[in-house]
Amino acid sequence: IVIISRDLMVTGLRAIAADEGMVIAADKYGKIKTILQIVALVPLMLHYPLFGLPSHQIGTWLLYLATVLTVYSGWNYFSVFFYTTKDYIFLIDTSTRKNIR
Repeated sequence: IVIISRDLMVTGLRAIAADEGMVIAADKYGKIKTILQIVALVPLMLHYPLFGLPSHQIGTWLLYLATVLTVYSGWNYFSVFFYTTKDYIFLIDTSTRKNIR
């Protein structure tokens, strides 16, 4: 639920930013999060010991790590957005969506 919620929120944030003419590029934390999710799925799907290692436990811990990175990268996207728009966001007339200046 955390991972899906973050992805939906970041997608919405990118849509809002695009509406304002901004581009929020993917950052390295989001990319690492995606890689960890993919790597965690392999041992979770195997569910049987591989080379004597408990693959299901390894996959679970990798998914926990991916969840932590999910929260951090989501926070990072929102903080970058609000940091770059903190002065800009208050200079928009909400009825016409145009700059006041």
